[in-house]
Amino acid sequence: MWLFGKKKNSKEEKISSDDALQEFSKEKTNYNREFILKLTGESDNIDEFVPTGEFGYEPSNPVMAVSVPESYAYLNKLACINGDDISWTRQGSTSTSFLPLPMDIYLITNSKTGKSMKKIYVYVYAKKMSIKTPEGLKFKY
Repeated sequence: MWLFGKKKNSKEEKISSDDALQEFSKEKTNYNREFILKLTGESDNIDEFVPTGEFGYEPSNPVMAVSVPESYAYLNKLACINGDDISWTRQGSTSTSFLPLPMDIYLITNSKTGKSMKKIYVYVYAKKMSIKTPEGLKFKY
């Protein structure tokens, strides 16, 4: 991890490369989200979105992420409820009438057994991250 010096009110503030990347990613995601919404003529009705169905496993109740890198970080923190690691593979994307932009679909596999589990739906244009896990999964840390 690199440290960068940044002047702020005549004081030098140290920020890590990870923090800088995360800040850049959030700014870029918000810009891209607004740009895409303007291009498509869609309204940003995400604040009015009322999820239905099983969290994470249904397109009508996806995991919310603020960017693609943040969605990867979220998926990398997941494990089976018994502690087994998981792996994930992007299967494509899908749209729903509930959200203005498409969401990604990931196939979750138990790394220990090699058995495919379920598909997880992740919407990467949200304003804030989901802090819960789909049923049968937990955060490793």
